[in-house]
Amino acid sequence: WLDYRGIEIKGSSTISQADIQQQVDQYMAKRPLDKNILFTNTNDLEIELKKHYSTIKQLNINRTLLLKLQFNIKESTAALLWQSGGSRWIVAEDGRILRPAEKQETITGTIVDTAQLAVKPGDRVADEQFISFVRTIYDQAKGYGFNVKTTTIESTTRELKVYVDNNIYIRCDTSRGAGEQLRSAQTALATSNKNNTIPKEYIDVRVEGRVL
Repeated sequence: WLDYRGIEIKGSSTISQADIQQQVDQYMAKRPLDKNILFTNTNDLEIELKKHYSTIKQLNINRTLLLKLQFNIKESTAALLWQSGGSRWIVAEDGRILRPAEKQETITGTIVDTAQLAVKPGDRVADEQFISFVRTIYDQAKGYGFNVKTTTIESTTRELKVYVDNNIYIRCDTSRGAGEQLRSAQTALATSNKNNTIPKEYIDVRVEGRVL
């Protein structure tokens, strides 16, 4: 009579209770001893569910007095669109691929991986600092007079190319502040306009105190 008698979930916005129940049932079928709530290995169950659901950022499983398993879920939130190999993906704020983007789905901010590396849900394609940098570029660019069309990376996330109007792009170092580099690009463009020497290809602001 100590077998678990169902589940409860809290905090989930995209994963239904029925989905979790199905995964738990499959897990229990392979490990009959875990059906006894006193012997349920919640750590292993957490690991299995995180493997299955790439959107789960944090998961805690508790036993209740009603012999149920309570799942407290914190999901990653969509941060940007990641385009690679002809496919569009939703990437989380921690740099993990969450899921394929819907055909008409739009999120402010796109990163194009020109290396065209294949990815799948759960893959970590960048770190949090890089994702934060790109989001700051999109959030603040208009304040510096730039209309961002897209951003691209090549073999490393250390450098970001920010494509703006006039068919030019800004070469940025993602390890430095996004705002200060936008400010440098704004100053450089204003100076070039004044001197009637508009950049034909790009503005390089990767080195502090130096613009090319």
